[in-house]
Amino acid sequence: MLCRKIGVLAVVAPVGLAIVMACMAAAPGRAADAPGTQSTGTSAASTCPQSTRPFMVDGTAPGVTAVPAGAFQPGAPAAGASTEATCVPPTLNDFAASPNPVGYGGSVTLSWSASSPNPLSCNVSSSLGGVTGGASGSWTIGPVTAQTYFELYCWDAYGDGNTAGVTVSVAGGGGGPSASTPIGWLDSVGSGGLASGWSCDGDAYGVSIYVQVYADGAFVAQSLASVSRPDVAAATWACNGTGNHGFAYQLPGYLLDGQPHTIKVVGVNVDSNGGVVGSGNAELSGSPMTVTPGAPATLPTISAWSASPNGVWSGSTTVLSWSTDAASCSIGSSPSGGSWSGLAGSGSITTPALAAAYYSYTLRCANGAGSVSKSVDVEVEDADDGSYSTGHATIDGSRTLASVDGCKWKGEENWVNRNSFKGVIGVRWTFYTLVQWCVTKGQIRNVTRQSWTSTPATGWSFAGFSSTGPCSQTCGDYVTLYGTHQTSKNIWIQGRYQFCLNFPLVGAVYCKDDHPIVGVLIRGDGTRVDTYAP
Repeated sequence: MLCRKIGVLAVVAPVGLAIVMACMAAAPGRAADAPGTQSTGTSAASTCPQSTRPFMVDGTAPGVTAVPAGAFQPGAPAAGASTEATCVPPTLNDFAASPNPVGYGGSVTLSWSASSPNPLSCNVSSSLGGVTGGASGSWTIGPVTAQTYFELYCWDAYGDGNTAGVTVSVAGGGGGPSASTPIGWLDSVGSGGLASGWSCDGDAYGVSIYVQVYADGAFVAQSLASVSRPDVAAATWACNGTGNHGFAYQLPGYLLDGQPHTIKVVGVNVDSNGGVVGSGNAELSGSPMTVTPGAPATLPTISAWSASPNGVWSGSTTVLSWSTDAASCSIGSSPSGGSWSGLAGSGSITTPALAAAYYSYTLRCANGAGSVSKSVDVEVEDADDGSYSTGHATIDGSRTLASVDGCKWKGEENWVNRNSFKGVIGVRWTFYTLVQWCVTKGQIRNVTRQSWTSTPATGWSFAGFSSTGPCSQTCGDYVTLYGTHQTSKNIWIQGRYQFCLNFPLVGAVYCKDDHPIVGVLIRGDGTRVDTYAP
């Protein structure tokens, strides 16, 4: 068994070389023809070209059932087998790594598929370890911190073999200098295997960093510490008042076996730009923690799942928010309006700009007991294809201000028209402002302003003034534009119009606002510069 499996791995050390020599000396010859085998002077199996076995590593991975190496030892062909049937190299249909490249310190999943007329065994080998399995399977390994070559070797019961390889590149790990290392705390590992805590790095408090989870000394997974933790934000000594540094990682099923396991969590060191440094990772306080987790007795609970707003105009976005006691969640949509995986059990995310459609977003969350899902709908209406038109009229007068001798008043009325359609219904309204200013000796002495609106057409309503210019609506207070004609100031006002979509028994589900701005830009000497309008 040892001779069968040690392969070229033994040549990496003098002791291994001695083992290889001993194996070669002890290697059994091919068995003689079995009764009933077609004979050509030598056995069919003995004439098969024997493939050179590559570097191989024995081992098993969690969730992968290893095939005993002795089950597929080269031997005599079965009774009645022909050379054509036995001397057939395996066909390697697929050998892939995902993701590739992998984020620094992340895990990669190797999957393979091979075929042959004969039973097969396959081995995946790398500098990180290896696994032996059947003709098809998958294996997840990490942390991957450098470019790594993985080799697949599949062989049949007669020693015929074939190889394939894939190189996994690493994205990240090239960060700059680091002035501090991560801090944080492993708060707990629940009876259902949920490991939770927080971690941040003083080099980049605004960045959510990764944490690496180990069980019994073996790497398990990498998880982003991005869950909102108001308690961490409140403790300014921890992460400088920032709070998106929590993590909640559900241990995989193979660890939920009712046996004690030692769980360690390590923060991944980053530089001031949030780039992974590649060294300086730090174990969190409270780690390691020895626990005896079992599978959760109940499914996770989705306590909140919403879209805000749940109705928007085309080209807009909405925010999806959720709160659960699950370890991880994913979101999908129909029709496609964005999809996300590997999400924390609670959080929020902004959709891309949405086209007009009726969307259903489904949140799916899981723990060791299984998964649950819940949907929320978002209605996206066609944007209003409206247009603006503006105008103004100058009003000159000889009205005098009693307290200021010889103050001559000028005025300008400005307006903006909104022309739009909702379906086949035409919508038009007008927003006006009248600004008057008094000038004496080449300098403005006073300003007044009035604003009003036409009655909006179907659907639109005037919701008041949303902001004003450098004086109150009436500008009753004394206003001076200091300096000469080179000094200018906008005297403007901004209104707010609203169009709401209403549903029976529900009322206004969502509203669209419009904020027209009208006014006039005048110089300190009282001359008009321009109308301020969209």
